[in-house]
Formats: sequence, structure tokens, C-alpha cells
Amino acid sequence: MGAAALLLWLHAAWYGHLADDAYISFRYARHLAQGHGPVFNPGERVMGFSNPLWTLLLAGGEALGIAGERLAAPLGAVAAALLLALLWRWAQTGLHHGPSRWLLLGFPVACGTVALWTTAGLEGPLFGLLLTTAALGLAPSSAGPLDGVGGGGPSQKTMLLLGIPVGLAVWTRPEGALFAGALALAQALRTPTWAGRLRVAALLVAPIAAYGVQLVLIWAYYGDPVPNTWYAKAHPLSPQLLGRGWTYLVKFVRAYHYVPAVALGAWLALGGWRRDGAGRLALALLLAFVAFFLAVGGDALVLHRMWAWPLPWLGLLAAEALDLAVERGVRPRLAVAVALLALTGLAWPSFSSRQLTYLRLDEQVVESGRQLGDRLARLPSSTLLAANTIGALAYRSDLPLVDMLGLTDATVAKAAGKRLGVPAHESHHGGYVLDRQPDLIVFGVPFLRPQPLTAAELAATAQYPSDRDLLADARLASAYQVQPIAVGGQWVTVWARRAWLQQHPGLLP
Repeated sequence: MGAAALLLWLHAAWYGHLADDAYISFRYARHLAQGHGPVFNPGERVMGFSNPLWTLLLAGGEALGIAGERLAAPLGAVAAALLLALLWRWAQTGLHHGPSRWLLLGFPVACGTVALWTTAGLEGPLFGLLLTTAALGLAPSSAGPLDGVGGGGPSQKTMLLLGIPVGLAVWTRPEGALFAGALALAQALRTPTWAGRLRVAALLVAPIAAYGVQLVLIWAYYGDPVPNTWYAKAHPLSPQLLGRGWTYLVKFVRAYHYVPAVALGAWLALGGWRRDGAGRLALALLLAFVAFFLAVGGDALVLHRMWAWPLPWLGLLAAEALDLAVERGVRPRLAVAVALLALTGLAWPSFSSRQLTYLRLDEQVVESGRQLGDRLARLPSSTLLAANTIGALAYRSDLPLVDMLGLTDATVAKAAGKRLGVPAHESHHGGYVLDRQPDLIVFGVPFLRPQPLTAAELAATAQYPSDRDLLADARLASAYQVQPIAVGGQWVTVWARRAWLQQHPGLLP
């Protein structure tokens, strides 16, 4: 198990990625630790994060003097190591053959999605750990009769205890409630007696309580029962939205050489659903995830971020399928070869130029945000920014900021006219942004460039509807001018408010 944890850490270090979105949680956590409350801009109560427990953990670190930039990656690594330990412990009794046990651990270790997002600063490793803890706790210790007296399943006390990690998952991400329902339904279907099925309700006590407390606190503090990120990202359910989600699902399966689809297909074909192992519970979680993934239209973050949660569940299905194959006469050497082939298919994208090119481009966005943020931190604390990529820029500058994509701004998030495009990059309200009179507008994606851009060149970098809104508003040209900012020997060109430049001569030479 220790070797598996070391390999996963090395795999994560190969990527060495800290996501820009993680810096949003870092900023909320820092402001909470400083006494401003869980806010992005002090004085503005907008819930621009959807990971309360993760943000609270980061705030605890900030209160102790450990910045989110330093704490998030180790927290993710610890959660991933605990997950591997949990899987290995279950494998000793839940799987009968060596190749299937190593395949179970190999799935998360070999998959670049899991490795990258283990230390990328977001809550995925913790979320996956909590849900997998509950699923394996519900599974029998071996593929055979159900635990409990008379095959009635786990006791009510056990159900209550297993509900605790699911309740914590609800606090880690609100959609944890969906997975709580999936686990309860799967457990009820696999429990042979009505008495046992009634005891399943105890599994939902902690998740329901967690969701209720979270709902009351969010509503009381932010004046809205759901995170603002929902308004910024969500669309009405439609065939087009489901189609986009399906496209991203297929991209994920293809990126990993169809290994996830083959694992699921093999488990079904070999009768894994008849086996009373962890596979049934893993399948319930996986189906709930796919339904959620399609309903939100997929996710565009680098290397299929959201699939880091269900990879261990797919690994459970793959391991059970290989276990069944060996029991049906497949030779151990062939089983080892199958396991190695599957793990090779999962590991290969970590070394493919296409995946790494996309990642390095994303890292340029983060690095430019860091460096530009450090440069802008020298400006007066009243300087108001507006930007699309807000994570590292806002965290490092610590200046008030208008989020032009609406994740941390309720007016932009709820504005009309949003159409399907790149997930989480569709909200826009250029008129409102200009009404706020930001002093500097960081247009498009602020890549560091060797030369400053002209006004025409800057306009040509428009990537999102939020940028096009600004270009269509005459106030941009009349009240703003292009302003190059020197950043470490390179340049970022922004729109600067003319009146602000006159009031602060020499700040941006």
C-alpha cells in the first residue's frame, strides 16, 4: 500500500498543478480567518464556492499561518493516501486473487485525472474518500451473504455511523446529497428483509441533517439557499445540455483508451451484479455521478477533473470483474497481463503530448495570475479590478474584484442571455461590469507576453461572452484606454480607466 501511495505522489508531482479555481477557495478561507467572514470581497456576501468543508479546513490553516497555497496540496495527498489504505484493506477480504487486488489500487494510481487533482488544491480527493468510505463500509467483508443477523444487513447503529462520512461529503460538495440517496437505494435493493430495508433509513440521518444545517446557514448568511456558483454554471435541462455532457463523457472514456467502459462492461458481462461485493454500491455511485455529470453538461477543466471522484468506483468494478474471470478459469498469468494492459491504458495519457499541452496552457494562466496579482498588490487597496480568470489574480493581489464570469458575483451569475458554451464560462453582464467602474479590466485570459498589445490586438483576445459584452459597449472606448503592465520582464495589457490613471499618475508606468 505504501508503494501505491508513493507512486501516486510521484504521479501527482509529475503534473505539479495547482488549479486557478482553487485560489477562489483560498481567498474565501483567508478572509474567513481574517474575520471578514466567508466572502470573496469584504462587505459583499456572495457564496462563490461550493466546497464548505474544504474551505473551512483551509481557513483553519490560514488561522494558523499556513496559506492555502501551501496547505491544499498536502491535504489532498493525505486524503488520497487514506483512500488507498481503505481500498487495500477492503481488498484483503473483498477480493480473492492477487491481480484483482493490485488492479483495485492501480486504477487511481495510474489514472492521470486522479493524480493531477490529488494535489491541484480542490476538494475532489476528500469528496471521493468520504463517499468510498461509506460504500466500502456497507459492503460485506467478503463476496457472500450480507452482514448482520439473519442476512438482514448492517445494524441500525452501523447505518447511523456510516451516514457520518456521507454527511461530511454533503458538506464537502452539496451534490453529496445525491450520492447519499444512491447509496441508500442500492443498500435497500441488496437487503433481503423488510426489517433490514427499514434500517437503511438510518443511513440518511446524518446526510439530511448535514444538508439541513448547511441550507439554513447559507440562506441566513448569503440570503440564498444555494451557492452562487449554481446560478453561474447551471442551465435548464435540455437535449443540448445533455448532449454537451455526453460529449465530455465520451472524451474522458476515449482519453483513457476505453478502459473505464471495458471495466464496466466486463463487470456486467461476468455477472458482477449477482455478486454481493462492493461492486453494486460502486455502480450506484457511478450511475448517480453520470446522471449528475450529464445534467450539468459536463466539465471542461483540465484532464477531466470531475472524473477523479468516480475512478476508485470504476476500479472496484474492474477488480471484481477480474476476480470473477479468474474464478471462471482465466489463468493467473493472463489475469496479470490484463491488469497491466488496463493500467497502461490509464497511465498513457499522462505522457501524451496532447494532454500535457492543454495542462501547460492552463498552468500559464495560473502563473500569469500569480505574477500579475503580485504586481497589482502594490496598488492602492481601493483599486477595483474586473477579470475573467479570478483565482490566483485575486488571491495574490488581495484587491476587490468584479468577477465577469459571475462565479463570485450574483448579478452576473443571474443575468439573462446565457447560452451554452464552455462550462462555467457562459455568464456575462458587461453593462453591469462597466456600471461598477472598475479601475482595471483584465481582459480575456491575461497571458504574459513579450510585447504589449495594441487596442486592436487586445480586443482580438476576447474569448468569452463577457469580453464581447464590453467591446459592444461604447463606454469601454470612451472611459478606458489600453495600459501595458510590466510583469517580470514580460507584459500584460489591460484596460485602464482614464480617470483613475489621472488620479494615480506613475503607478503603472
